[in-house]
Order: sequence, then C-alpha cells, then structure tokens
Amino acid sequence: MAAANPIGGRYDKSKSLRSNINLGAPILSRFDLFFILIDEANEVTDYAIARKIVDLHANMEESIDRVYSREEILLYITFARQFQPKLTTVSIDYYDFSNIFFGLYIDVALLTFSSTNFRKQLNY
Repeated sequence: MAAANPIGGRYDKSKSLRSNINLGAPILSRFDLFFILIDEANEVTDYAIARKIVDLHANMEESIDRVYSREEILLYITFARQFQPKLTTVSIDYYDFSNIFFGLYIDVALLTFSSTNFRKQLNY
C-alpha cells in the first residue's frame, strides 16, 4: 500500500496516472491496483473542514467525550494480555480458504498487469 500526491498538488484528468505522480515503471509495477481519489476544490466545504480541524486542535480537551479514563484502558489492556487465544477448527479452515483465495487474487492480478491494455493505461 502506498500513497502519492500529484505533481503541483492537483490531479490533471487529461494526463495519465504515471504523468500525474511522476513515478517510474519499476515502482508502479510493484502494485496490483491503483485507486485515484480526487478532491474537487470547493471553497465552502474546504473552509468548513479546515475550521473544524482547527477548532478540534485548539480545544482538544473540551472537544473529546471520553467514555473511559486512561487508567481504565490500561487496566483492560493488562487484563486482555493474560489470555492465550487458540484457533478453532472453523478458524483454521477459514484461514486455509483465505490463503487459497489470496493465491487466486495474485494470479488474476498478474494476468491483468501483463495485459497490453493495462500497460497502455499506465503509459509503459
């Protein structure tokens, strides 16, 4: 998993992914999936979000409703560390199934990446 900001701070929809983030083929080839999140500029929304963040940090102690005290959380962690969980048969079967599923995912991802159309979209 990785994250990258576009060159100049804004994603240009007319350019390819590779042109927007300026990462070479060796680095891009290490990832199976690319998700592009675009934050459309909106002055009103951006101001409201910024104001909320600043207010939260300025009034940190008053803005957080604490359900448990720090001491209660530490006691709970100490209590939880006493247990030695064991996997049930169902859990082991699920684990084996998820490994098979992951193997299939890798096979599909490799086939997808090796396809010419996918490589063209990345400008390889």
